[in-house]
Amino acid sequence: MTVSLPASLDRAYHVAAAELGFSSAARLFVSETEAALGAEGVEALRHSLGRRFPVLDAVAAMALRGESAALPDAAAAREALEGLTRVLVVGIEADALDALGPLPPRVKTGLLMHRSVGVVDWGRVAANLEGDWELVPMDDYQRWAGSRAGVLTFAYGVAGGVAHVSPEYLRLIGGDTRSQFRALIAWDLLPGGTEVYPRWLAEAALDLFSTVV
Repeated sequence: MTVSLPASLDRAYHVAAAELGFSSAARLFVSETEAALGAEGVEALRHSLGRRFPVLDAVAAMALRGESAALPDAAAAREALEGLTRVLVVGIEADALDALGPLPPRVKTGLLMHRSVGVVDWGRVAANLEGDWELVPMDDYQRWAGSRAGVLTFAYGVAGGVAHVSPEYLRLIGGDTRSQFRALIAWDLLPGGTEVYPRWLAEAALDLFSTVV
């Protein structure tokens, strides 16, 4: 049986990835495709969109191997955030942040309004998060710095001394800003990494992080 996918699927995933995150959107699209069209549908999804969206390609490949793309385990991420009073998140991953849940009331949480892969309704994104989140323009990130402040970003594979992260993390954290935060945390949501070229992502040396979860 030849599976035919809608021509609009590329745009639909692009929009979903912008507001849900690469991993969260990939898990959603793969699970829905598998439920409706089985393994052949997932193979067709991967063939159609995988080269353009490497995280989707990786999640689809996991499904085809019979591996579960489980929800992120947030326990280690919560442990890495202990002792902080301000946390600035760079990047958006709805599933991961849902699993993390609201942090204690004493912890102020901010979401960097990064460029993303498309137009984002940031108000809608923040409204879907648990807890009280502040939207932080790139120009304002330094007011989140401090001796008990941390930055949390998402990684999509860690290997060879580098992590694949959103380009905005590299714009945020450089030689002149690393010392301004107590913790620089990468939460790896795709330990196996991507099989195709990691388009949309940037390589960050592991020494740009204090902790890799």
